Amino acid sequence: MSDARPVPGASVALMRAGKLLLVRRAQAPAQGLYAFPGGKVEFGETLRAAALRELAEETGMSGEILAFIDHNEIIGSGHYIVACFLGRWLAGEGAKSDEVEEMIWLAPDQPAPAGLAAGMAAMLARAFDLAARMKL
Repeated sequence: MSDARPVPGASVALMRAGKLLLVRRAQAPAQGLYAFPGGKVEFGETLRAAALRELAEETGMSGEILAFIDHNEIIGSGHYIVACFLGRWLAGEGAKSDEVEEMIWLAPDQPAPAGLAAGMAAMLARAFDLAARMKL
């Protein structure tokens, strides 16, 4: 039996002016695909803290967590369980990083870009639905 275990991750669907932030990943996993900013949870770190840390590291933006959306389980070249949170933008205009090739703000009436990461279409719909129910 293998000692391999799923990797915990956290991401944030960041809302600003009615739009959600998507990033195109510059590194594996999901290189070249669009997803919410996020990554692996470090030992001793809460899921919420990990989501906000990854947001800052990947984009230079800060936000606050408002609600849990759902988890996204990705099984492929690895096994990741990512807790996805809805957040509100607080500061920063964003800058590409070693982990992010591009950033886009997507409105609810815009089509999602081609090349969404696994499970992102459903997560994007849930994020917009929750944001509407919370009147963001």
